[in-house]
Amino acid sequence: MALTPALDSRFGSLDVNGADLAYVEAGKGDLLLFVHGSLGSLSDFTPQFPFFAERYRVAAYSRRYHPPNAVDGVDTVYAAEHHARDLETVLHSLETPKVHVVGSSYGGYVALILAMRRPGIVRSLVLAEPPVLPLLRLSPLGTSLLEQFSRDAIQPALEGFQRGDAEEGVRRFVDGIIGRKGSYDALPTEARTRILEAAPELRLEFTTESSRYMPEIECGKLTSLETPTLLLQAERSPRMFSLILNELERTLPNNERLIIPRTGHAMHTGNPGAFNRAILKFLIQIDGLS
Repeated sequence: MALTPALDSRFGSLDVNGADLAYVEAGKGDLLLFVHGSLGSLSDFTPQFPFFAERYRVAAYSRRYHPPNAVDGVDTVYAAEHHARDLETVLHSLETPKVHVVGSSYGGYVALILAMRRPGIVRSLVLAEPPVLPLLRLSPLGTSLLEQFSRDAIQPALEGFQRGDAEEGVRRFVDGIIGRKGSYDALPTEARTRILEAAPELRLEFTTESSRYMPEIECGKLTSLETPTLLLQAERSPRMFSLILNELERTLPNNERLIIPRTGHAMHTGNPGAFNRAILKFLIQIDGLS
């Protein structure tokens, strides 16, 4: 795993609820923690470290089951509640009284769950298209888009894994989450190799009971969550993400929403400049920095 985010990067591992999770940090100041999504790892945020380490103690960790961490066994459960508990433990381990959390994709789902369960544990949230799929069931259009995503991405990916064809499972998921057939095959060889390293965790996602993998979100807890939140939408993402963000924007009492142009779901790599600037502007507003 190649990662050279900043000259003063500090690598290590954290003992988190019985698992060793790899992490990296750089810079000084208030903590800015990045939480990656499916098929990801701490190396996803290479484009962010040099930019943010000038102002913050910026950190990222590989979530449970994600490279280079071990996948513990075939019967492992990929439960959102476990990842949220891990995130809380990571925050405690890094020993900081003030933390901003940026969650990308499923990492945003995890960060949102933690914030709802432990209000006040983070200073601010940045949620980059969290796939809170249960929110789609609140409207006929959302239900239709959820059924389409399941038909075009989740089920074909699961079938690939069940046949023992991990690359086909990853291919179908990546094409579905980006919203364009052939997206996986169009990636550079290095990117495909890196993604395939995370195939075992994606298999765990799709073989975990949906109620644990994608738990329902109580709207009442959303409306009472006062944490300042930035909602980020990618210009070229599938429409279902826009509907999810619509519901979060409607219910979260202290949020703002921005569109990151000229990119799809993986906006932190697709347009890192716009992604980074949007987050920094939000953080400056929160912290009152000059």
